[in-house]
Amino acid sequence: MAIPDGLLRRLDERAFLGFRIWEFSSKSLFRRYGHTFFKQIMLKHPFRTIEGCLSYRRFLREGRVKGDITYLIEGEVGDFLQDVVAGREELLVGLGFCLKPMGWPGCPSGRPNHDCLYLARLDLRRPERMDPVCQDCVIQVIGTAALRAGGRVNIMTSALDIAHDVMIPAVERGGFRRAILFLCPFSIQAIL
Repeated sequence: MAIPDGLLRRLDERAFLGFRIWEFSSKSLFRRYGHTFFKQIMLKHPFRTIEGCLSYRRFLREGRVKGDITYLIEGEVGDFLQDVVAGREELLVGLGFCLKPMGWPGCPSGRPNHDCLYLARLDLRRPERMDPVCQDCVIQVIGTAALRAGGRVNIMTSALDIAHDVMIPAVERGGFRRAILFLCPFSIQAIL
């Protein structure tokens, strides 16, 4: 028996049991993302999973999830930004593929993928040359700034990719304590 979408949305709106992931979880549970998350994160790292869930509930209670911006940081935003600028820890900048240019001519790398020809060819020691379509591309602008700041850039395409490229390495190797992610509101649920 399927749970009606309206009920799941209401559970999310009310943060039932302190969570706003009911609709996303019900749709993901029996798909590859759900299996991957369950096996490679929850079962392998149960204490870190519990710690993450408790942190998420605290972030919701503190109102750090507001509109289009979600602050998943300890302390103040200014302190986080100072740490990023100072380069105290490795930084991951994650960009949703949905930020790629649409329409004609569109992204030279194609749309629903991890690729960016401009960033792949970028040599920070030389003047930039770019395809005209890349000049106003958000991924080019943010990605170039991130690489100049010494960060790593990842273009994410799905919740499963977020699990494989970001979450599992972070849990298993302790990588990327600092990240700035530009994602659609539905994708952010995979991170939370």
